[in-house]
Amino acid sequence: MRKTYFTLLIFMASGVISCVDNNYDLGNVNTDNITIGNDFVSPLGTVSINSENLLNLAGESDIISVVNNNIILAFKGTATFHTPQTKQASKHLIVVETPELAEIFGSQGANHLSLSDPRIKLSMKSDIMVPVPLIFYTASLKGEQIIEEITINNINVDANQNNYWIGNTEKSVASGYIFREAGNISNLIAPVPTSIRLGFEMSSTLRNIATIDVGYDIEMPLAPKSDFVAAFTEKMTDIFDQQIIDAIFSSGSVSINAAVTNSFPFQFVTTLVVLDAENKEIGVDLGTDIAISCNADGSISTSELKFNITASDMEKMKNAKHLEVRLSAQGTKLTSGMNITDTQTLKLKLSIKKTGGINVG
Repeated sequence: MRKTYFTLLIFMASGVISCVDNNYDLGNVNTDNITIGNDFVSPLGTVSINSENLLNLAGESDIISVVNNNIILAFKGTATFHTPQTKQASKHLIVVETPELAEIFGSQGANHLSLSDPRIKLSMKSDIMVPVPLIFYTASLKGEQIIEEITINNINVDANQNNYWIGNTEKSVASGYIFREAGNISNLIAPVPTSIRLGFEMSSTLRNIATIDVGYDIEMPLAPKSDFVAAFTEKMTDIFDQQIIDAIFSSGSVSINAAVTNSFPFQFVTTLVVLDAENKEIGVDLGTDIAISCNADGSISTSELKFNITASDMEKMKNAKHLEVRLSAQGTKLTSGMNITDTQTLKLKLSIKKTGGINVG
């Protein structure tokens, strides 16, 4: 969980208490239970999120690349194995650990890393000219539980460089690769696996023993499909001080408002959670599932959010200290297949509004 720090100043907005005459010495005025003005609005702070901190990419540079501003995750490696002369005991397994996916996208069970064009790229070469017929197998796992399996039968390797592109669409295949279709490859990544297995097995008897070198690249362009879901949390620390609590949460109607801009290719379902000084929820119902929109053409979308604090919760707000902004990023049909880039941002400019004047005293 990341923390964002803010300081709230009750008198920082000019003209908020315009009915006070500058000639009066407020130190000599009895302010017990005085209500000033009609509406009071004060900024709480701005949550500004780019691709790096939304996806928690810091420290994961070894699996990240940026191509034409598009963010791509990849797990790469090499292996060597030997084929026996018979099919028996010819299975060779590579286990690719992927804990970074949970670091980036969180471990919440609701997360669904549904991407439009993941692929596995294989570069293979044998030490004999006779083609070695292989069956390629891959599976994703959470712990020891297999989530999804894919089998590709027609993989042949000889002394030349043999490059295979295993994916769900031929449109993105790079030059020099042979395409092998795996229509369910998105399901391999979607549950946020902890490891991915790559297996090779001879599909027929071979007269000679062969040594095969393999380079693999499990590549995931971050282009969410419509059923993509990922949860993120931003924490705004120390935004409610005692002065603002005493002035605002005594009477009248109060709301927390957000002016939002979003250029990510998914909508955000937003929940605000108020915490006390010990980071415990104080039980204020601000409403949930308030959506931040996105635009189909990737341009900046603007929206206004309003979270009402009910009269029954005003007393609870006297214990308010911090604010959590919980975001569920959700793909849409309009933006399905659009890439997450290193230039996209989400900004929430938060303010608090009290109707009925502020209480001094």
